[in-house]
Amino acid sequence: MLNDMKISLVALLLLLLGCQAQNIEDYALQRPLFDPQAFYSGHLSGWGMYTDRSGVVRQRFRIEMEAAWQQDLGKLQQTWRYSTGKVAQRIVTLKKLDEHRYRIAASDAQSQGEGRVAGNSAYWNYRFSFDDGSEVAVRQVEQWSYAIDANSVMQKISLKKYGLPMGELTVFVQRTLTLDDAVEQVRDSVEQMRDYLFGRP
Repeated sequence: MLNDMKISLVALLLLLLGCQAQNIEDYALQRPLFDPQAFYSGHLSGWGMYTDRSGVVRQRFRIEMEAAWQQDLGKLQQTWRYSTGKVAQRIVTLKKLDEHRYRIAASDAQSQGEGRVAGNSAYWNYRFSFDDGSEVAVRQVEQWSYAIDANSVMQKISLKKYGLPMGELTVFVQRTLTLDDAVEQVRDSVEQMRDYLFGRP
């Protein structure tokens, strides 16, 4: 009887967790809009940490990226510097398929995944190699990206093995502003302030 009750509780918990799973379309009306082609351009820096299944921080890291696009094909040259002193290089390739869909691949995983964009968010599903502090292994990745503003994105990345959760990455990525970017932002701010004070003509 007790075992049956435990099984029922576990089944109910799994059902509730499944019902609470987020969907990319939930963010369709959220702003600012996240545009991978605009964000992953030029030099970017990232900072993050890895927590294992129990929530313990096992690894910290910094990422430097150089990104460029040729029409609908983008390449991100990444350098990962781990708190253990290890350094890893990888190239992430993005192929824009349409307004909302992308194909994604990491050079150290020999496989392709997919991405979807809606509103201020993007969902990516692919594979890449990660140093969790004890071993370097290729993991299945489920990544959610959320635009904070035009130049800042937060990422929550779940690492899985055989479909089971192995841990999570929390990453903040920021794009380095060029002079043209800074001028454009100042122009936008001035126009917004003018509209606020005087209204649109």
